Amino acid sequence: MGFAFLYDRQNQSVTDAFMKWFKFLALALITVLVYFYVSKPSPEEVEKYVHAVAMSQLQAKDLEPSATVLENAALMGCKLDPDSCYDVLRKLIDINYEDKFLYAKITITGIGPSNHCYAVANRVFCTGTDPE
Repeated sequence: MGFAFLYDRQNQSVTDAFMKWFKFLALALITVLVYFYVSKPSPEEVEKYVHAVAMSQLQAKDLEPSATVLENAALMGCKLDPDSCYDVLRKLIDINYEDKFLYAKITITGIGPSNHCYAVANRVFCTGTDPE
């Protein structure tokens, strides 16, 4: 009853039907693994991701009345010339790219707490700050 899906209409044996399912699942797994391997973001793509995140956070930040005049002036300068601002910020952070075959582990340290990210399937996923 529970294994009725393994039979086909020609009274094929359970073993033959199981082997067809096994081959299909093995091929699907191999396809997924190959996709992860060939679509892993490169260090250059991770650098572009960090640049895009930094620029979006910079544009979203507003002047704060509680901040010092120097902090607000620096923020205004960064908003006027974001690429030069990123060049200065980039010198203060370290991006460590570890290739793990099917994915890459990225650790970003420097300003503030460190951040751990994983690059897989043309995406970068960040888990947040380092718990240590």
